[in-house]
Amino acid sequence: MKKKKLSLTMTLIVMLFCAFCMFSCKKKEEGSTTEAVLFKIESDTTYFSFENSDVFLGNIRDISVDETSNIYLLDRSDNLIKKFDKQGNFERSFLSGIGHGPGETQQPNALHIDKSGNIYVTDQSENKLIIVDADNQLIAESVIGKMPSSVVASGLDQIYVVGFRHSYRGNLVTSYSINDQQEIVERVSLVERNLNEDNIDLVGMTGFSDKISIDSFENLYFNWTFPYKVEVYNSADEKFIETTRDIPFFRYPERSGGMVKPFAVGRDVLPLSENLFAVRYTDLSDIESPVSYLDFYNLNGELLGSHSFTELGMSEQGNHYTSASHGSENAIYVLHNNPSTHLIKHVFKLE
Repeated sequence: MKKKKLSLTMTLIVMLFCAFCMFSCKKKEEGSTTEAVLFKIESDTTYFSFENSDVFLGNIRDISVDETSNIYLLDRSDNLIKKFDKQGNFERSFLSGIGHGPGETQQPNALHIDKSGNIYVTDQSENKLIIVDADNQLIAESVIGKMPSSVVASGLDQIYVVGFRHSYRGNLVTSYSINDQQEIVERVSLVERNLNEDNIDLVGMTGFSDKISIDSFENLYFNWTFPYKVEVYNSADEKFIETTRDIPFFRYPERSGGMVKPFAVGRDVLPLSENLFAVRYTDLSDIESPVSYLDFYNLNGELLGSHSFTELGMSEQGNHYTSASHGSENAIYVLHNNPSTHLIKHVFKLE
């Protein structure tokens, strides 16, 4: 009888222990969506210093990568776009330098290369969009109704431009196309903003700007400077993803000593594989030691992982001025302007 009671007691203890373990494992799985390292950097991370090239690099404002991994740098020191092959060897320059004539710019600030090799550049001083082909022949240029901050295109019939928020009051993205007379004409506007939102002017006065990207399926990605929000539109300009997150350090900017201080800022949005994209943002609470992060999402808008640059083995040194991605390679290119101009290519994969 005692043996039977002991056996029954032991069985009950084992069952309770198993149930506890199953519950603990389930809770751990449910709570680890953004904790586990879902991505890692390949060992062939590439560093581009451009020191051996015969071309001068000064004030790099933007970068873009074409279909065959050639790298394009927009240099405001001479207002030229400089093309390098995927090994970092200089090939040629585009545009016509500083000026007010065709193909010339005053303050070029954004760059994109489409799948046909056409080059799109905006000039924030002239409020101008310029398009040249792969042979540097001018396709079109025109003044647009805003101070541009970012440009992408799937082709000449679908060009998207974001403006600095303080320069106008319309929707945040305007789409353009080229008509039969080679004129740049407006198609549609996207990404509605709330003009009654508190502190909306302070966001625009930080000097940071909203960013856009486009993938090989012609999906348009929009990353808000503030608040944390990402919107994705299909090729028919229909929104199918809107994702937000409550991040403690994402606070409204404040006036401080006659200036506007941002505490956090959304930076680039980076399409990777056919159903994956990354969102880059920065904690500016300590302006001397900013911390950059990448959030990874699928095209269902589900957050797959959130990691600092340090956790991913990415350098926090210097100023991460801008970044670009190459979807078919799952690669992110990060431009550093301090202490010298260099570019680091990181290749990601699922573990």
